[in-house]
Amino acid sequence: MPPGDAEDVLTRMIAEDFQTKHGVPALFSIRQGCKGRGQEIGFWLRSVEFAGWFMLYVVAVPQLGYLPTTILLAVALSARLGYRGAKYLGSAALFGAIVVVIFKSLLQVKVPGAAYELLPATLRSVFLTYFQAPQWKPSFRA
Repeated sequence: MPPGDAEDVLTRMIAEDFQTKHGVPALFSIRQGCKGRGQEIGFWLRSVEFAGWFMLYVVAVPQLGYLPTTILLAVALSARLGYRGAKYLGSAALFGAIVVVIFKSLLQVKVPGAAYELLPATLRSVFLTYFQAPQWKPSFRA
């Protein structure tokens, strides 16, 4: 259904009527190549998959820790989007590690570090020192 056909004209008329009656702008979309409203709705519902990926990430961070979960998510999303070569997956892992360094070291965002307990003692101390936000301690002055 190309723009300008009967359905497009009718949709625009309904949108204009809605705007006039309610004083609220109406948004409608006729995508090139979409055959009917079902396909249009399907196009928008496909983005729900990525909300699911994010929810899985939120649940996994307290269990696995911020660093491994972020790297794992970056690599998994890269593979999901079709970038499966070693160069792409390595770049995604590096990106995940850089995100952790920025958020934990530079911005000092407090996030769980559960998986750090699984590291050998010397490596664990490095990660807890440089990738853990400092704990806030209240100071009471008289």
